[in-house]
Amino acid sequence: MASGVIVVDSSVWIEFFRATGSSAHLTLRSLLNEPAPLATTEIVVMEALAGVRSERERRAVREHLFALPMLALRGVLDYERAAELYCRLRSRGVTPRQLTDLLIVVCALEAGASLLHSDRDFDRVAEETGLPIHPHLT
Repeated sequence: MASGVIVVDSSVWIEFFRATGSSAHLTLRSLLNEPAPLATTEIVVMEALAGVRSERERRAVREHLFALPMLALRGVLDYERAAELYCRLRSRGVTPRQLTDLLIVVCALEAGASLLHSDRDFDRVAEETGLPIHPHLT
């Protein structure tokens, strides 16, 4: 059941913080300017912080992401579910490049959330799992 919550992937946050002008950047900027029910995950926080280029950028990432509700992993059960999802996808000819992406998918699916991303792997995963993808502004 869809909750209305939107999980924002690190691929979008990176575009936002670098002000790329991409559709992902503009969509997130728009969502941040309205009372949108955004959320994050531990994995997204890690990936976004790993991509910072300066102390100023690190502070901005922390300020934005730590202000959002955190969809936390439930321990080994979610890791097991992500591994099972990886095996299922691989058996269908879809091999995600990052295993951590599947942990984000598991968090979003558990919460009934949609995902805003800028990473084509998520589109393939969504086709196989039914994960709702939040559209970009055009």
